[in-house]
Amino acid sequence: MAPNTGVVKWFNEIQGHGFISRDDNGPDLFVRHTNVNVPGGHLGRGVLREGDMVSFNVTQTPRGPAAVSVTVREVH
Repeated sequence: MAPNTGVVKWFNEIQGHGFISRDDNGPDLFVRHTNVNVPGGHLGRGVLREGDMVSFNVTQTPRGPAAVSVTVREVH
């Protein structure tokens, strides 16, 4: 299955979380810094910028769907 794609709506570096707007027009997804791939292909403490194009997988959490395994495809 191909990963989902979208654009970072906003990301707060201090709090370590933000939201991704999905290209498939699904609901915006919460993302935590611990679910962002950093250079070298590892997960953890990645930083996103508003407007970055990303690919990701979706998981269900008690608070709703969230983005995991987030990779920046194109920096804004």
